[in-house]
Amino acid sequence: MNGFHGYIQVLPGGEFAARPMGSYTPLVDLMGHKNYGGKTMLFMVDGLYAAHDASYTPIVRWQRPPFNNDWCSSLFASQDEVALESVVIDFMRSEAAYNDRVAGPVDNYLHEAAQANAPPSGTFYDPTTAARGWPASACTSTGTTPRTGSTPAT
Repeated sequence: MNGFHGYIQVLPGGEFAARPMGSYTPLVDLMGHKNYGGKTMLFMVDGLYAAHDASYTPIVRWQRPPFNNDWCSSLFASQDEVALESVVIDFMRSEAAYNDRVAGPVDNYLHEAAQANAPPSGTFYDPTTAARGWPASACTSTGTTPRTGSTPAT
């Protein structure tokens, strides 16, 4: 596999095939690294305005309550990166405009990260030492196990 994108691709199409649930993802190595996840005090997601992707216009108004055809106008923050991103994915999955974008195993990395010491993929995540030839040390859980099939309360 060439480059990073092949490991995080979740939708079919393009140069890479979609990655299934329970597969390796380098995002867990980043989240578990002592200089990233280990030093971050607060994780934030800017949800003030939402678009389908970085180049999409117009910006999408959210249909579901409490937004009622208005901007998302939300900031999300947590000290638990996995819980935070799980909530954001739940919000996006509940909005019809994102059904074609937030589909499939987009939360695979969250399941892997929450159980990084014994992930569904069986991967031995070692974010700090393996690349340097030092003794291996397993990554521990980087957050709360994400919910599945749930939507945020209205």
